[in-house]
Amino acid sequence: MKGHFVLLTCGYSNTPGPVRPEHELERLMGGHHYLRSVAIHELEGDDDPRYTHLYMNERTWKEHALDDLLRTVADDVIRDVLFVGVREKCVYHPYDGGGDVVLESQLSRDSMKDKYTSWLSKHPEGL
Repeated sequence: MKGHFVLLTCGYSNTPGPVRPEHELERLMGGHHYLRSVAIHELEGDDDPRYTHLYMNERTWKEHALDDLLRTVADDVIRDVLFVGVREKCVYHPYDGGGDVVLESQLSRDSMKDKYTSWLSKHPEGL
């Protein structure tokens, strides 16, 4: 991703009022803007109230500027962040142990796979 991107993050609670994302995320990437809250328990037909609160943070990509954030995600300190490349029309979801990339087309996917082959798992199923 180069250029403009949106970082989507989550806060969690048992109440419908928005709860800010994790403290460490705020320290690294402050300035999140609240989008909406989702009643997860209603979606899952559960009686125990659980809410996910969605936030966004618009940024310009700068090489190595997000290394600390990505390290805390890889170390499982922060979870549930999505990088949305506006111009590139792609999404990157890092997590401890790896990450998922959602691209606009199969051609884009194949190109990225060829470019970053050394990053891929050696597992026969690609896991």
